[in-house]
Amino acid sequence: MVADDEIKQVAAALVAQLQECGYTFATAESCTGGSVAAAVTSVAGCSSVMIGGVVAYNNSVKSGVLGVDVF
Repeated sequence: MVADDEIKQVAAALVAQLQECGYTFATAESCTGGSVAAAVTSVAGCSSVMIGGVVAYNNSVKSGVLGVDVF
């Protein structure tokens, strides 16, 4: 299990790297239930790189919204 402090450190490092490179970031999550987006959006200044996210837990959302082939 990863500690909350480690998650916050990784999220902060990701935001800093994205800002430095001029990149943006979006998430499409399922089993994580939005926890990646939550970690990133907890970082001050993340709005300069985080453009949005989708939690597609149900297969109908995965296929209908994200275009993922589900079997």
